[in-house]
Amino acid sequence: MFADAAGGVALGTQAVPNVTVTNGLFTVLLDFGAAIFAGEARHLEIAVRCPSGGGALTTLSPRQLLAPSPQALFSSSTGALRAVTVSTTLPTNGQVLQYNGAQWAPATLASSVGTWLLAGNAGTDPTTQFLGTTDNQQLTMRVNNLVGWRLVPGSPDSCTTDCAPNGVGGHGGNTVGPTQGATVGGGGTAFGVNSALGRFSTVGGGVLNTASESSATVAGGLSNTASGTSATVSGGQSNTASGLLSTVAGGDSNTAAGNSSTAAGGFSNIASATSATVSGGNTNTSSGNSATVSGGSSNIASGNVSTVAGGFANTASGSISTVAGGLFNG
Repeated sequence: MFADAAGGVALGTQAVPNVTVTNGLFTVLLDFGAAIFAGEARHLEIAVRCPSGGGALTTLSPRQLLAPSPQALFSSSTGALRAVTVSTTLPTNGQVLQYNGAQWAPATLASSVGTWLLAGNAGTDPTTQFLGTTDNQQLTMRVNNLVGWRLVPGSPDSCTTDCAPNGVGGHGGNTVGPTQGATVGGGGTAFGVNSALGRFSTVGGGVLNTASESSATVAGGLSNTASGTSATVSGGQSNTASGLLSTVAGGDSNTAAGNSSTAAGGFSNIASATSATVSGGNTNTSSGNSATVSGGSSNIASGNVSTVAGGFANTASGSISTVAGGLFNG
């Protein structure tokens, strides 16, 4: 057996003695083994002599090509498919051969059954048909091949069963949890991601905002933090609402640290006591319970239920005390 029609090195030989010849025809069984049949063409060279067992062999020419019958020829690039069986099941109209892990078998095209179509679907059942995952893996939507929206499974660390999923929009680096029911609506950049870390916390958008406690909210803006339970920062920049139920409505670098305290706006104002309020202005401090600084600059309301209406560098330090305005009063 040779690989070429002429010349070359024999791949294997067979000697068959005492063959009966009738009218110049004979039949023999040959077995060269499977190793030499690797899918390429083969040529059989035949040499005979008579009588059998003695004398020189006469080589018959030409060599006989072993064509697709009895040897099937395969593409050299499909070697991995040669050992895969094909099902004997008769396909129905419209089916194709599909590999099922064990063999090639008739299958219906995925595009016609159980698929959400680009043009929409009709007759769906929302209790059994949905877009999503059935295991504990997030669902991701992309736009321009960039992550745009993710549904992240609720963390079992924050609930026992039926954990509410978390929603994350905007930049792919925005984060939630591990928690449940948290939402980042959008915004964020590679250098300033938004994070909703508390249970049922929300960051609506903006850049570099964090809602780190349960039910805390940052609506937007830049570098704002709601770190108190149910605290809110509506916008602005560099504002912090750290007290329980505290609020910073906007402005720059304002802090509502007391429980139920409010910094409505302005710059660098602090409401540090329970139910304390700074309505605006700059560098004002309301440190008494239920105390209020309405505006102005560098004013302090440190007494309980005290009020500074405005002006500059005024102090209301006594309980239920009031400074209406002016300079350096108190």
